[in-house]
Amino acid sequence: MKKNDLMGKQITVVGGGISGVALACLAKDLGARVFLSEMKDSLRVDITEKLKYQGLEWETGGHSSRAWDADLILLSSGISPDSEAVNNAISRNIQIQGELDFVYPYLNGRLIGITGSNGKTTTTSLTSYLLKKAGFKVAEAGNIGMPLSNIVKEDWEYTVMELSSFQLYWSSCFSVDSAIITNLAPDHIDWHGSYKNYIESKSRLINNVKENGWVIVQKRDFPNINFTGKGKLALMSWDDPSDNSEYHPDAEIFIDKKNIWLRDMDGIKGLVEDAISIPLIGDHNRENIAMALSCLDLLRVSIQDLMFQDDIFKGFVPPPHRCQLVRVLNGVRYIDDSKGTNVAATIAALSSIEGNKIIILGGKGKGEDYSPLARQVGDSAVAAVIIGEERQLIANALSKEGFSDYYITDTMENAVNIASSLAKEGTNILLSPACTSWDIYENYKKRGEHFQSIVKNLSKEKNDSEK
Repeated sequence: MKKNDLMGKQITVVGGGISGVALACLAKDLGARVFLSEMKDSLRVDITEKLKYQGLEWETGGHSSRAWDADLILLSSGISPDSEAVNNAISRNIQIQGELDFVYPYLNGRLIGITGSNGKTTTTSLTSYLLKKAGFKVAEAGNIGMPLSNIVKEDWEYTVMELSSFQLYWSSCFSVDSAIITNLAPDHIDWHGSYKNYIESKSRLINNVKENGWVIVQKRDFPNINFTGKGKLALMSWDDPSDNSEYHPDAEIFIDKKNIWLRDMDGIKGLVEDAISIPLIGDHNRENIAMALSCLDLLRVSIQDLMFQDDIFKGFVPPPHRCQLVRVLNGVRYIDDSKGTNVAATIAALSSIEGNKIIILGGKGKGEDYSPLARQVGDSAVAAVIIGEERQLIANALSKEGFSDYYITDTMENAVNIASSLAKEGTNILLSPACTSWDIYENYKKRGEHFQSIVKNLSKEKNDSEK
């Protein structure tokens, strides 16, 4: 590890989740005296065991006076600027630092940061996969599951990071070699206070990119972003390569139903041709692939030999619960998009999957307007089944848009059975709730796993066609 000035300092880590515990362990390894403080009444058993093993002290059920006996308050991922911890630290003039700025000096290799409202996990996974396939030593971390604090002890050639708006909110010095914003749509407004604040948080990634580094964003999102950074700009769109962008970027990425092109100072080149099999459902995943490939090409990563291999994506395992094909039964495709936890994600899934669709909606809301969702359901679906706390609000939005082919029920089992009874051969049954899972399930993963379990146990018939 690199030298630091933390030796002997007293640090309080706020938050006892995975990232908080990883931060506490890293701070201890760097020579600080560390105390962890958690608002919830208890921590997971595996976390308390790790804290004991590391010889760290902690508290639960709120922040005691001991939490403020600190030189630095270190915030784990997700701690709100309106939290008690932040307000107390400010009132006591204690320095506050977020996860990204704290870990940044100890990260290794060229850094690729990926954020966005939707698609960031898939794009992170694709970028990491391609680098590994090209023979590089790659760390994949951040909001994707592995805390950044856990990867600092090893030398990497590339570090690919999925970054949330919560993490980025607290960043000021964190900087990467290449930054991607997959897309922008209203999300986490309850945390940020407004869509404008949410975009500003995301924009911290691209505005702090290293000089001569690359910034990749969607052309349709760019007008909403206040781009003030030093990086070179690449815009992506579903346009013809002959189109000249009014924004005069340093590079342009073009997509159609068959191909992906990149235009930079070297001219136009194809990155994906029709012959390549892409094992991901939906046009929005073509965008994710285009961003991953373009990012590496713009960084001059030596992956050109991979580009036109027919099996370039052989071995890639897509992240689960993101337009994941679960089963084909009696000619009906069952698709798990449980990660579709906001209106924009569900609209993307509905608009990019071809064929007739029956959609399962509902869960715990985020205060979003369901009118755009209702319009997309009317345009793209033959029926909707609605569950969860938001079921009546979503039903009202559908009715207001003149869509009446919806069914309200109370369980996932009933929702799947209703959808199956309505489906004809060639139909897609899509779980893409446009809501969080927290009214019924611990998280979107548990919801998706339950959906998959129900689907896999549906009765087979004579003309069953398995995945």
